[in-house]
Amino acid sequence: MNGLTILNDEGGLDLYYLWNVVGGPQSFVEIANYYHDFEEAILRKLIREIRGAPSVQLEPADRYVDLAMD
Repeated sequence: MNGLTILNDEGGLDLYYLWNVVGGPQSFVEIANYYHDFEEAILRKLIREIRGAPSVQLEPADRYVDLAMD
């Protein structure tokens, strides 16, 4: 199961999805930073799912470090 989050009002929602929602081989969380980014994010998500392309998997701690550096 994959997920798509919009962080506009809920910073950290992507971490919640990473830890509690997504699961299974090659699962991922696609992120839209703001509502107006949703169109591009859903397109990226659909393309990744249709292609079945491998994606970089981040452990929750690694994702947290990446977010902290932004």
